[in-house]
Order: sequence, then structure tokens, then C-alpha cells
Amino acid sequence: METVSVKPSYREPWKHRQFGLVLVDRFCEPHYGLGKPVRWQIGLESEEPFGIACLWETRIWPKIKRQSCHSPCSRSTPTSTR
Repeated sequence: METVSVKPSYREPWKHRQFGLVLVDRFCEPHYGLGKPVRWQIGLESEEPFGIACLWETRIWPKIKRQSCHSPCSRSTPTSTR
């Protein structure tokens, strides 16, 4: 069951349909196969850029003279082993 609509990190951007696409040539994910996190770098064999779906929200940082920024977040899920 998809939980993105109820998780605190994703709930508001999901409700307001703040969808985006982040272009990358690689990204890192922790892999826990040996019991402790090992950083895996993931990318295309061709090293070409590709897109990752994301949600975004605007954050205001009061301690930094009320500056705001767009903060993307992506959500990865384990692939099925069926």
C-alpha cells in the first residue's frame, strides 16, 4: 500500500500536487546487505543524465534573513523480487 499521502515528509506536497523531476547523472543510496550501510552510487551505464520523480516544497529559513528555497525530496522503494 502506498503511504506517501500520509507520511509527514510527503503529506503536504502530495496534497498540493507539487510534483517535479530532478535531473541527475548519478545518485547515492545506502545498501544494508552486510548489516551496515554501504554507499552505492547509482547511474546509467552510459553516464547520461536521467530524471527522478520527486515532490517539492518551499521552505523558509527564519535564521537566514527569511530566505526561502525549494526543497525536493524523492522516495525510493525496494524493487520486487518476484
